[in-house]
Amino acid sequence: MIYFIVISIVLHLVSLLAIVILFQKQSLSSPGHSMEGNIEGIKESMAGFVKELEQENQLLAEKLIQYIDRKEEALRADFSLSQKDSVAMHDESPIEEQSGSEINDSLQPEEQVIQLYKQGFSSHQIASTLKKGTGEVELIINMYKKRK
Repeated sequence: MIYFIVISIVLHLVSLLAIVILFQKQSLSSPGHSMEGNIEGIKESMAGFVKELEQENQLLAEKLIQYIDRKEEALRADFSLSQKDSVAMHDESPIEEQSGSEINDSLQPEEQVIQLYKQGFSSHQIASTLKKGTGEVELIINMYKKRK
């Protein structure tokens, strides 16, 4: 009879051990199924996030293009205004040069050289403006410096 009790206890322990092993296998296989579900959920959420980013990037690119177009238009307008001003100033500048040359024509050649020298022109510039030799202009300038 003791043998039956011992055998019964051993069988109970073996069956209890088998139940524990089966339970562990089931718990290991169950998270695998839920893990696959989690992976699919993560993939879907990442795909949604990527779509949102693409839409935001597209909107940002459109806004950037509009901003650049506005700036280009403003620059073109400023450029055309500056060109018009430049043309107007260029048209006016010969008149000023003529009036300045008329004043210089009334002066003696030596006085013209001295006047241009006082304005900061070099001897080469003065010579080309008055159509005189560089040596002659330098001589007049040196004589003016000695008188001073």
